[in-house]
Amino acid sequence: MSTSGKTWQLKYERQAGESLWSALMNARAVEDPGAFFSSASLADLHDPFLFPDMHRAVDRLQKAIPARERIIVYGDYDVDGISGSALLIHVLRFLGAEVSYRIPNRLKEGYGLHASYVEELAKQNAAVLITVDLGISCAKEVALAQSLNIDVIITDHHTIPEKLPEAFAILHPTLAKTYPFPHLSGSGVAFKLACALLTATHNEDLIPQLTDLASLGTVADCVPLIGENRTLVKLGLQQLQTTKWDGLRAILQNAGNTTFTTDTIGFQIGPRLNASGRMDNAYWGLQTLLATGPEAYEKSQKLEALNKDRQDLTKRIMEDAEAHLNLSEPLIIEAGVGWSSGIVGLIAGRLQEKYSKPTFVMEDRGDHLVGSARSLPGFHCVDALKTVAHLLEHFGGHEQAAGFHIKKENYEAFKAELQKNATAHFTKTPLVPSLSADLILAPDELTLEHSAKIDSFAPFGVGNPRPLFWLKDITVLETRPVGADGKHLKFKTRMGDQTIDGIAFNSAAWQADLEQATELLVHMSAKKWNDKISLEFQLVDCNGGTQNHTRV
Repeated sequence: MSTSGKTWQLKYERQAGESLWSALMNARAVEDPGAFFSSASLADLHDPFLFPDMHRAVDRLQKAIPARERIIVYGDYDVDGISGSALLIHVLRFLGAEVSYRIPNRLKEGYGLHASYVEELAKQNAAVLITVDLGISCAKEVALAQSLNIDVIITDHHTIPEKLPEAFAILHPTLAKTYPFPHLSGSGVAFKLACALLTATHNEDLIPQLTDLASLGTVADCVPLIGENRTLVKLGLQQLQTTKWDGLRAILQNAGNTTFTTDTIGFQIGPRLNASGRMDNAYWGLQTLLATGPEAYEKSQKLEALNKDRQDLTKRIMEDAEAHLNLSEPLIIEAGVGWSSGIVGLIAGRLQEKYSKPTFVMEDRGDHLVGSARSLPGFHCVDALKTVAHLLEHFGGHEQAAGFHIKKENYEAFKAELQKNATAHFTKTPLVPSLSADLILAPDELTLEHSAKIDSFAPFGVGNPRPLFWLKDITVLETRPVGADGKHLKFKTRMGDQTIDGIAFNSAAWQADLEQATELLVHMSAKKWNDKISLEFQLVDCNGGTQNHTRV
């Protein structure tokens, strides 16, 4: 058994004499290497007018802009909604539109288009409302807007409901059968509307400057980095190095960023933008991306403060939750007063990842609870919530993530019934947490040259994760805690005739196991220190025995 308790699986059995390059392409099922590894170009992106309603949406905006009709961009409060809203607002302002924006308050109002906003905007003579990363499930609110003479243009990518809104125009990649790529993020769909509008007004030169904003939501919202998403993120990471947007540049400067990868978005930009909605109000994030000059730096400093508060609160809630865990049950179900609903999703994700159990975490608000669920393959969040739907006020989501509200009086019954149903489910279909390695590496393949080839598979993310390698017959020479509170481990290994350093994040509890390990699962990368470049392992799991591997 590995230290994490997960079974190791192998994606691909190498053929005799097969190169690392060939084997990794086979493990990743790269069918068209020319397209996969080529430099990204705007010409590789699909025509936005392949969306059936795109001409209708663009024509309406081209009418509204010169007439000075009031246009509202209404976005979601996460990175996807914030970045998509920002790029549309930038384009509309560039074209001289009368444009303002709204974002619902995550903590007070929750997700979606709300009737109160629609009524307010009608009183303010709004003529066009563009949704970003929401709207497809808001038929009632869209109908209200249309009845109040507000034309609604929906840009969204979420699950299509049984009843579609009767909007003025709907731009949705799954709904658009004539559009060849169904996996765009919310910011990706907003980018398509922006591209169409700029093309129609002969301002295509501005399109490259929007790719960095579009890539933020594409990475942060965990859509698959394949096809057009892969192209868009490649372009966005290039643009990020010389971004036109002062607010985005300020965020990067505050983060001390020196590299531009998907990790830059996932671990530096994304958390700062998300912190605004989780801790206070998403307007801070959006206004930072819209700001110029000194104001951009001032807004970004607010994001820094909110992100620090988010980190501190996350740590406290995590400690509280772990102090009361009952790991004998099939599910982790926890609730606490002061566990902000903006944070419970993060906590659920961390507990699920650490303990390999589906997790439900809630903020106790007195007479009701607001919760988030995170799961793993083999247990469907929404299907589980459907079995206790009679106890819930409302719920929604997808297989591995969901949100829900419940009255306090139903909480104990909710827990008992959910655990009972999960026990029955796992009796029939046992949950076997696993880690999937791309390849087993030989000692002579641990080189900087091979590391560079591995990096060429980037950008990494959902659908194209960073390659994970299985190292056998390895010796761990030493380990030592590092970090402000000693929660990480530095370690040194010997494999063949090479000595290679490694880092194990948040793994101080593994120190004894790591010292005895003979097999490791690692990511491999080049590390630069004092102008010297060397290989480094990032530990994912370790094992002191010999695991029999199975093919995925």
